[in-house]
Amino acid sequence: MTTTAGVTYTYDGDGKRVKKSNGKLYWYGTSSDSLVETDLAGNNATDFVFFSGKRIARRDPAGIISYFFSDHLGSSRVVTNATGSIVEDSDFYPFGGERVVTASTDNNYLFTGKERDAESGLDFFIARYYSSNLGRFLSPDEFTGGAAVVNSPNDPLPLGPLPYADISNPQSLNKYTYTYNNPIVYVDPSGHISIPSDILPPEFDTGGCPPGAILCEEPKKKEKATQKPPDPDAPINPFSGGILGKVINFAFDGDKIALASRDVRDAETAIGKAGAGGALVLLIASNLFPGTGQAASKAEVLVYKIAVNGKTIYVGITKDLLRRAKNHGVSLQDLAVIAEGLTRLRARGVEQALIEIHGLAKHGGQLLNKINSIAKNNPHYKKAVEYGKKYLESIRYQPD
Repeated sequence: MTTTAGVTYTYDGDGKRVKKSNGKLYWYGTSSDSLVETDLAGNNATDFVFFSGKRIARRDPAGIISYFFSDHLGSSRVVTNATGSIVEDSDFYPFGGERVVTASTDNNYLFTGKERDAESGLDFFIARYYSSNLGRFLSPDEFTGGAAVVNSPNDPLPLGPLPYADISNPQSLNKYTYTYNNPIVYVDPSGHISIPSDILPPEFDTGGCPPGAILCEEPKKKEKATQKPPDPDAPINPFSGGILGKVINFAFDGDKIALASRDVRDAETAIGKAGAGGALVLLIASNLFPGTGQAASKAEVLVYKIAVNGKTIYVGITKDLLRRAKNHGVSLQDLAVIAEGLTRLRARGVEQALIEIHGLAKHGGQLLNKINSIAKNNPHYKKAVEYGKKYLESIRYQPD
């Protein structure tokens, strides 16, 4: 949209609106939100303060300070002055219609924090304009990029006409709908893609990822410890019990050690036992990377990534790729497998290496992961990341 109600809009090469002909210039930082607004001469600046990507304060040209208090969708529900007195209080209908309780400011950053234009009543979502009265975008999503459809890092497939569509979710097939017609749970940061809001209210907390959610963490299940009868043919790990056993089991590759210890047990002669025992000691001494201490058959974790418009935006690990695709709200082919057949700790190492390559969005990178895979104060952090980087080098992983 370039003109409405006699006002002309000007955009930069990234699609950000930089000027309104009725008297406003927008000044941006590295994000899609303007940090400063001025008149057409560059004077009378209104400054905005952001924290963790959310607008939290404003200083107008007269030096008056206002503070924003938003809901889980990022909508400005309450605005206060510097002393904490409420100067604006609004409720919002699901699709963004405003119900004003108190309004004595000129704040126009309303539904999900997007600017609502006084001249048209539309919300500017960067790529498109949205009507809260209709609950629809006014133009179709003509974005030609989208989630990379890949089976492996080096085997990209052609993109479809609806890059964000999921055939199992009909709501995603309509190019005009807003957030799958589920505006209580999802937000659309750019006018192109629906993602879950950062914090869901308690009534919507299902204990995991809501249906169709893209980019939410895999829920962790608590498993009941069950007593199983010992298997006489299973590896006998001599370090399986006690605190010392747990430490040794975590510090070294318990899988191989357990198998070597069975050789010690099964040796029929004293010389055989001594030889196998020596091999076990050498194995422990030469083992440089921590394993899980579980049976070798447990090495079944894979590492995957999700890319949007050719850009990696999320990396993760899982044992069930289909389940993760459903949790993310994407099709199975949208998850690119980077590594498979790893123990969980080694998979974490590869995942953390990917995080360090691409960077977390909250730290200026491109990944929407909320946290590191392995904390930097973890004693195994260095070896895990070293393993991950060497693995990525071995498969000739190419960052985007």
